[in-house]
This record gives sequence, C-alpha cells and structure tokens, in this order.
Amino acid sequence: MRTRYIALCFVFLSGSGADLFCQTEADSVMVSQIVFVGNERTREEIMLREMELVPGQLYDRERAEKDRLHIYNLGLFYRVEIEPVVTEDGVVLLVYVAERLYLFPYPIIFSNERDWKKLSYGAGLIVQNVSGRNIDLAGSFWRGYNPGADLYYLNPWIGGLKHLSVQLRAYSSSIRSRVLELPRFYQRHRGLVFSLGKRWGHSTHLTLQSSLGRIKVPESHRSVTLSNSGTDDFFSLGLGFRYDTRDLYEYPMSGWRVELSVQRTFPDYHRLGVDLRRYIPLFAGTSVALRAALDWLGGRVPAYRRLYLGYSERIRGHFNSRDDEPYDGRLEGERRAVGNVEFRVPILKRRYLHLDSALGAYGENLPFGLSGALFCDTGAVWSGRRYPRPGTWLSGFGFGLHLHVPYIDLIRLEYAFDERGRGESLLDFMVWF
Repeated sequence: MRTRYIALCFVFLSGSGADLFCQTEADSVMVSQIVFVGNERTREEIMLREMELVPGQLYDRERAEKDRLHIYNLGLFYRVEIEPVVTEDGVVLLVYVAERLYLFPYPIIFSNERDWKKLSYGAGLIVQNVSGRNIDLAGSFWRGYNPGADLYYLNPWIGGLKHLSVQLRAYSSSIRSRVLELPRFYQRHRGLVFSLGKRWGHSTHLTLQSSLGRIKVPESHRSVTLSNSGTDDFFSLGLGFRYDTRDLYEYPMSGWRVELSVQRTFPDYHRLGVDLRRYIPLFAGTSVALRAALDWLGGRVPAYRRLYLGYSERIRGHFNSRDDEPYDGRLEGERRAVGNVEFRVPILKRRYLHLDSALGAYGENLPFGLSGALFCDTGAVWSGRRYPRPGTWLSGFGFGLHLHVPYIDLIRLEYAFDERGRGESLLDFMVWF
C-alpha cells in the first residue's frame, strides 16, 4: 500500500508539470520494477502482457509510449500514463490507469443502416472485465426497426502462453430485406457463432470462425432463398487474418490495419474480403488516413447475402437518399470496392475532466477533445466478372468536426458534397475507418 501511495504522488507531480527529472536520465537505465496505480479491479497480469518493457531491460521512451497505447487499447481505461522514476536500483515504471465503469444496465437506442429514421430501442446489461480479466458478458434486446435480441461472451486470452481467445454469440432478429427490386419485407435470422483466435505479439491475429443458423422469409418472397421452402439452414466456416499496429484504436493517427478473410457457407457460396488501412503522421500532430477495401462473393449467392452501398457501408456525399437517383442512391451486387482518404487535424488536445457524482472514481479522468477532418470517399458495387464502369462509381468529399467524448468515444458532425456539388449534413458516431 505504501509503494502505491508513493507512486501516486509521483504521478500527481508529473501531471502538475514536473518532469520528474528523469525522462532523459532514465534512458539506457535498467528497468527494476513496474508499479501499477489505479487498477482497483483489473489484474496486473492483464496489463503486463501488453508491455514490451519488463524488469531487466533498458528503459526506452518510444517503447514505453507503445506500451501505454497497448494498455489503453484494451478498452478498459479512460486514461493511461507511464512515468519512469530513476532510483539507485534502476528505473521504476509507474503505470497509472483510470478504470472505466464496467457493470451497468443501459438503455438502447440506435439507428439502423446509418439512418436516423430507422430507430431501434430497448435495454441491455453489460459486464466488462469480469473478474478483472478483460472478459466481456453482454445481453440485450431491442424493438422498433429490425427488432432482435443478442447474447455475447468474449475471453480475449485463454491458454496462457498460447495466447488464444474465444468468442460465443447467440442472436435472433427480424431484419428488413435490402433486395432493391422487391418491396422491403422481414427476414427472420437466428444463429450461433463460435470463434477461436490466436495472437502473435501485439499486432498479428488469426481467427477461425464457425456459425450455424437459419434464415426464414415470408412464403410470398421465397424466391430470394436458395431452397424452395423460403427457409435456408446454413453452416459456414471462415478464416480471418489481422495485422494491426494502429496507435489508438478509437481514432488512429499512425500505423497499419490489414484484414484478410475467406468464408465458405455450405452448400453454395463463398466470400473473400480485403481491407487495407494506413495512417501516416504528417506535421504538428496531423495525420492522413487511407483505406482500400474489396469484397467478393462467388458461387450461388442468395439475394439476402448481396453486397450493398447505401446501408451500413455508405459514401459520404451519397449518405442520405435522393429521389432523382436510381434506388435512392443505393447499389447492390456481388462485388464491392470502397476507397477513403481523410486528413485529421487536432484542434483541442484531449483533456480530462473530473465530475463530482455518485460514480466516484468512475466520474474522474473523463476524456474530452476536438478534431477536424477533410475527407473524400468513393465506391462501387457490381456483379459478374466485368469491372465497374467509371460512371458507376459514387464519390463524395467534405469536412467535419469530431468530438472526443467519454463512453461514446467519438461524435462526428460532417458536411459532404457529391459529384454534382449537392451538399448534405451528417451526424454519426465512432471513427469512420
């Protein structure tokens, strides 16, 4: 307890502007000890396995910053700081964390297909960081547009040094069809999903996923299913690879994210996916974000599995439907390509507020900040082996303000233009890519 009290004093001094006289002196000095402060629930081993700096190694500021981001990207904390303190025995690393609220019932209200006219509402219960081991349990139900229910379990670390993860999900929902040539109707989706993952280091992940489910449509629309009964039972196997070196998951400014996936759904079709993202730091804290993605369906593809632009995946500038465009600006097919560029500018650096409330420590260290962005999006959807013609691409560009807030992470207020210069205002959440 005394060690933690002393460590907390050091962290307080560093936050007050004192440099602890050791940022320079600590370089090339052996790390002797790591002390964690603020983790009332989270076990130290959860944070230690994210760190490259361990006792017996030489202290390095760049590696310490990477370790800080690795711990922050666990999603368990609002704030993570690492300070080196030089002692006679070497460098003591003080790791200060401010934990998030982990157990809470919450109301549900969200938009479907990124359209605020299609709202769902309900309630859920989430238990994050079960036993302090970063395990998630969640259950929820919702009504309104596309009503449904969901149960979820995630353990990101099993098997000790084997670095395995496991995920289970059960779902049941009624989803309105997206088939453009037919009036919208409800499809009943039910299923189970099991995923087993393997992690190498901090950046490389491989996931094997299997799912079992049923999709049922009204008898009047059974032509969209593979079977003649209007009910398709399916089993699928998928393999996914991810290489992820992003600095900050909730708003990346540097690093890579590379995703490759292949999925086979028995008995009739398959899907391939590639998603490449690069974040390049420029000057004065600015960054340019780049994305190129391609999805490819093959085999006998049922109508309800087609790919789309204009629903969850959209082009800013064609975000909202327009009556003078075919299918209100929506496109469907068995091939989809998307490209994005975004220039991100910090306006107000992240600051931490302390609120006096019944939440106690969970009302402290709440992050707030503001960023600006210039962006350009383009995309196309097509079928068959022919590539899309130049005139079939949808494109848009614009600007926006991005508000960094607690619990939601990001609120985006943007204004976009299409190829003809027609504008639209956008309200959305989470980082675009």
